[in-house]
Amino acid sequence: MAGTKKHFFRGGVAVIFARRVKDYEEIRDGKHIRRQVFVYEQNVPEHIDFDELDVACTHFIAFNDDGDIIGTARSYPYDMLTMKVERVAVLKEWRGKGAGAKLMEAAETHARGAGYRNIRLHAQAHAVPFYDSLGYVPTGDSFVEANILHIAMQKRLVD
Repeated sequence: MAGTKKHFFRGGVAVIFARRVKDYEEIRDGKHIRRQVFVYEQNVPEHIDFDELDVACTHFIAFNDDGDIIGTARSYPYDMLTMKVERVAVLKEWRGKGAGAKLMEAAETHARGAGYRNIRLHAQAHAVPFYDSLGYVPTGDSFVEANILHIAMQKRLVD
């Protein structure tokens, strides 16, 4: 069928890749995804999602086999031993296909390479089972952030 994109599948799963961004254009594309997910879908005020930390963060993108950017995340040093991952966002039509796991894998690889021993994040309550499946554990009580219920979680990267 003309105009229909085909995606490679292995074992019934779409081929998805994730890595650190290479340039400003990819950061901009990632921000477009964040705007779609957080601002439009979840009604997070734009001034909360896009903050002063963006310029200091390491940004990651997930993309499909056509090179379309389908997800994003960012990280920054939380303390001397811990990297914090935030703003993990995947386009609705790509959720549940491995993009979030690939983003977290890229962030974890970056953190390990930089010498960090832990990753910390604030998981939206509905995403706790996803992070749990990746080895993250809750570290406290639930709280509201950007009008959304969250739970702090952490993963040890080294034994």
